[in-house]
Amino acid sequence: MKVKLLLPYNQYDDEDFESSYNMSNDEFFSRLEKEESVSQNIAYDYVNMDRSRYRNAASFNQGVPQRDAKLRFSSSQAVLKHDGGTELTIDELVHECVNQDVGALIIEIDLDSIEEEFESELKMWLDEHDSINSYESKLGEDWVFEHEPSKNIKVEYLNKANEVQYCDIINCRIVEKTSSSTFAIVYDKIIFSKKDK
Repeated sequence: MKVKLLLPYNQYDDEDFESSYNMSNDEFFSRLEKEESVSQNIAYDYVNMDRSRYRNAASFNQGVPQRDAKLRFSSSQAVLKHDGGTELTIDELVHECVNQDVGALIIEIDLDSIEEEFESELKMWLDEHDSINSYESKLGEDWVFEHEPSKNIKVEYLNKANEVQYCDIINCRIVEKTSSSTFAIVYDKIIFSKKDK
């Protein structure tokens, strides 16, 4: 089944990295020391603050300032297959969404359609996978699986009425990388979703 895969990434504006002047080494290290001191105080205050005035986690979280994460999605065309190698059909994808069962898939990325941010996110994920798997001989398969990095992947597909639909593949973990563009994953569930969530 041909789909469009969407991976989340944080978008940074050029202004986030601009500086109006160059710091000397002394000023740079002075600022580092100041930031470390402030961070330690914030952590100390947080751990030792009186939480009795909060009735529950929701009321506590309202008092914590939220930042705009600037979350965006990058994409690539791909083919979803069963772990046996046959292509997944629309009916089977919908069935997986309804069942919300643990499952496995093979993903074949179309390298000609891959966006730059998607490629970067995928490379970081594969690098983390390789790093964790390097400990398999020392710590065993169970430890590796428990610490395997996971991602949520959004899938855009056309249903039988030729309408664009979305689903999320939740907690994907790479099991095997068979080539630079093909890998097998296991996931916790697939759920219907909207693009902006």
